[in-house]
Amino acid sequence: MSQESRTRCPAGAKALILGALSGAAESRALSKPSYETGSMVCTLPRRNKVVLTALSIVAFALVCPAKTQKLSGKMVAYDLTKHESKTATLQQNEEVVVLETDSQKPRNKYVKVVFSSSGTTQIEQKYFEGTLTLEVDVFRDHSCDEKEPRFVPQVSLEQMGGTYLLTDAFKSSPPGKLKTLDCYVAIFKKK
Repeated sequence: MSQESRTRCPAGAKALILGALSGAAESRALSKPSYETGSMVCTLPRRNKVVLTALSIVAFALVCPAKTQKLSGKMVAYDLTKHESKTATLQQNEEVVVLETDSQKPRNKYVKVVFSSSGTTQIEQKYFEGTLTLEVDVFRDHSCDEKEPRFVPQVSLEQMGGTYLLTDAFKSSPPGKLKTLDCYVAIFKKK
């Protein structure tokens, strides 16, 4: 690549790169580091790189915050393995539950909520009957979505892994077969 193509940028690319930087002199000879624009290489002075990086981070932080929302519903079932295997140490403990929400969309009628904290009680025991409405601030986490969850009224040793134990209120009317259980992570609040 010729020296001239390394120090010159197409007018549009130069304006795009330097447009966010106040006081940058366009006529100044540009030096490393370089940024690819099509087949040309554009380079910026070191201090401009720092400013551009900082502006990019701020812009992405403003545009891409994790969207939180409030979910409420009755507890349909819970993961018995997670519920029973908590330790009273500083290690993180998890509680995984399935809530029945008031959503009109069939996909959001039942949702999985993951609670995580260092204590042994993530959810008060009164919600495990399935009669009281649980309200929680959550954010969506696609990485823990679950395909075809299984709900059982009683857990046997053969069924323990990957099943949810129905609460007393839902044993007589369990949810139908679900293709996917959307997952949300609860936001822990100190009391």
